Amino acid sequence: MTDYVAPKELIQEAVQLAKRKCDLSTRDMLIRGILAGAFLGYATSLAIVVTSQGLPPIIGAILFPVGFVMLALLGFELVTGNFALLPAGVMAGTVGITKLLRNWSWVYVGNMIGSVLYAALFYLAITNWRTGNGGAVADLLKQAAQKKFVIVDAGMNDLIRPALYQSYHEIVPVREPAGPARARVDVVGHAPNP
Repeated sequence: MTDYVAPKELIQEAVQLAKRKCDLSTRDMLIRGILAGAFLGYATSLAIVVTSQGLPPIIGAILFPVGFVMLALLGFELVTGNFALLPAGVMAGTVGITKLLRNWSWVYVGNMIGSVLYAALFYLAITNWRTGNGGAVADLLKQAAQKKFVIVDAGMNDLIRPALYQSYHEIVPVREPAGPARARVDVVGHAPNP
């Protein structure tokens, strides 16, 4: 008896899971998608609220995965996971392209509905049903909205520390450009080539 899963068994399980996900009814995809979007919003707001209370950002980064654990344990549908998993079923011949596109579409719509509904509820909660200014949480969100971002052709694997716990990661150009002083920006990862 071994204590690991052989790659062949892992692929077989992925193909079976892809088929089960594509065979869900539209109602199930929407409900699971809506709940996934809401739980992901919950995880994000949990990290924001913790950070707004003055705790180090690493605490928010540790708590953020709670939403993903909930998604996995409760069997909800997250479109990004389906983007990775369902093509295995198509390549194995157990899932048709129309079922794949149907799943991606309904789960995407569900994720969007769930996250927008959660965002609206979160907004109403932090502003006391629009009677307050939102306090420390709103101030943190306003600061984040005013940040300038630069997208570089580097994934999270290249810039893992800033992505996880808002640390400083110096980026030094190979050759110093001539010209005036530059603006301070946040660097975010991978953008596909046009």
